[in-house]
Amino acid sequence: ATEESVATSADHKAFVIDKAITLIGGYPAAGGNMSAPESNPTILSGNNTSDHVVIVTAPKAKGTVKMSGFTVTGAASVSGTTSWRINNTTLADHSGAFCALNTDLALENMTISGNSTTHASAIYGAYSKVNMKNCAFKNNTAAENGGALWVSKSDLVVLEAEISGNKAIGTET
Repeated sequence: ATEESVATSADHKAFVIDKAITLIGGYPAAGGNMSAPESNPTILSGNNTSDHVVIVTAPKAKGTVKMSGFTVTGAASVSGTTSWRINNTTLADHSGAFCALNTDLALENMTISGNSTTHASAIYGAYSKVNMKNCAFKNNTAAENGGALWVSKSDLVVLEAEISGNKAIGTET
């Protein structure tokens, strides 16, 4: 079976991570050897034109995807029928900024903010292991099912998190 990760609409874009890699943001644009996300933000944005910003599909058996020092923002529900077709499964509006599908994901020193989608505006995890440390989930809005986090059949560990100003179905967390 051929694995695929394609959008069903040309304007529906996302960062798709399908291999166990480590990504570190926060380095100065001019170069350097020290990550400092507070003074050198590295922003991954959906530009308010895509439901998803980062989709992680690296198989668990191949290792852990590690990300540190990024801001993920700009996921937004858009009209029409944009969705992703990943490994013969359609991922529609069930996630916002981050989507972890059957993967092992470790996030550290991340900010996920300013996303507004139908479901799970910040992170959606399905059949995954997701570990987060020192992450902030701020000002994300979902019409339903989790303004910040929504996991299904997944293991989730959250340490030292800031979770504030997130809304779903008229509630604030």
